[in-house]
Amino acid sequence: MKTIKLLFFHPVKGIARLRRIDGKIIKPLKISSNENFEVDILFQDIAPGPWHLIFEWEYNGNFFSIDKDIVVQ
Repeated sequence: MKTIKLLFFHPVKGIARLRRIDGKIIKPLKISSNENFEVDILFQDIAPGPWHLIFEWEYNGNFFSIDKDIVVQ
């Protein structure tokens, strides 16, 4: 199992999506921060290599997103 950790300054609830650069998409995951405003995104059976992470969340009526290329080792 692989983990992506994100740290925030406020509570968050959202959706995380991972897409391989070749187009394979992992099922979207519902995500919530813990009491320290940390988000751990856990993925099973994820192949090493380049991936594209999209994390979208809402806070105080505003919508935000992280859109980033990552490399899984």
